[in-house]
Amino acid sequence: MTNALLNGLSALPGWNVSLLMLLAKATIILITAIGVTMAMQRASAGARHLVWLVTLGTLLLVPALTAWAPLRLKVLPAESATTTALGVPNPVPVPTPVPSLEQSGVAADRSASAIVPPTRDPAPVGSVTRLLAPLANMSGVSMVVSVWLLVVAAIGVSLLWASFAVRRIVKQARPLDTEDWRTPLWEVADRMGLDDVPRLLRSEEAKMPFACGLTTPTIVLPAESDSWSLDRRRAVLLHELAHVRRHDLLGHTLGRLVCAVYWFHPLVWTAAKQLRNESERACDDLALSCGTRATDYAEHLLDIVTSVRRDATPSVALAMARRKEFEGRMLAILDPELRRLGPSRRQSAVLISTLALVALTVGASAP
Repeated sequence: MTNALLNGLSALPGWNVSLLMLLAKATIILITAIGVTMAMQRASAGARHLVWLVTLGTLLLVPALTAWAPLRLKVLPAESATTTALGVPNPVPVPTPVPSLEQSGVAADRSASAIVPPTRDPAPVGSVTRLLAPLANMSGVSMVVSVWLLVVAAIGVSLLWASFAVRRIVKQARPLDTEDWRTPLWEVADRMGLDDVPRLLRSEEAKMPFACGLTTPTIVLPAESDSWSLDRRRAVLLHELAHVRRHDLLGHTLGRLVCAVYWFHPLVWTAAKQLRNESERACDDLALSCGTRATDYAEHLLDIVTSVRRDATPSVALAMARRKEFEGRMLAILDPELRRLGPSRRQSAVLISTLALVALTVGASAP
């Protein structure tokens, strides 16, 4: 079975084997992450989020490791230089006689004196043929790379469009600097241990509270926030400031970039979705750890989600809640046996180093 597989791979062109190896390595890394997170169901959401974050980060390094730093793994012994795969000795090459200079000159004269048949002008090529001529001349690897770049460019354009939409919303929003908003904002920031308080804006276009801004963290609230009670304002600020403290916008951006590079791999999209789900649950855990009652927090989230019929939050921002992922979050919020505290620095260092070592070893291996 192994010999047949290796013989089949050896019959393929080099670029086909490289693409298959890249796909296999990414699949192994993702399946390993799925197994690790399944074994950590009773762990905190912050620990599972860290697993997905390291996994997606190492996927960006796999192509470079495959091309530049392979670790040669000897699966089968090398064949002898004088023996074929069937055990039959290779025939000894017989040297061919080299013609002398005089014989070469005579042969050249005879070939020059030969009658060359006249060539006909090529037939006129139509416009459709001229358009398809470059595609006919492209090799298989060129066509695959062209399709990959086309999809990457399309995803990149959509992300840029979403970034411009967020910038437009932030630019048209007005700051919430009144006393009834400054007091809970500074109170929640003090609970979170944040030294720099993010900007707080109110937008007529926003339907759901969301956090945005990689360099300048910003929280955007909808116009309905004017009628919120003080408890609801604290609950929303706890969740959004948890995103700022955990730097979830960086992880969210990383997931989008990995999806753009590995758009052809369904498990990558699943990993990016799990990364977002675990980040939301980790923020819920952090909000509950600050003293908020689970029933009150769940009630505020439920009212906010049900009041929004169509959420148009841009994809590059972190909306507070989405209908598709809300049921699991509610169950996690109301479960008193779940661990709320995230991993310590030592646990995080051990988890990151172990996952990175496994992923980098798989990425650099070349059987």
